[in-house]
Amino acid sequence: MLVESYMQSKAFWYMSLFCFFPFVVIMIYSFWCCC
Repeated sequence: MLVESYMQSKAFWYMSLFCFFPFVVIMIYSFWCCC
């Protein structure tokens, strides 16, 4: 039960990270271009 919950939360974190990653890349890229 605990392992299943852990895997679900881990999958949730990976999904949110995957959705948030392009935004971070664009932000860093624009910051690097401006500076």
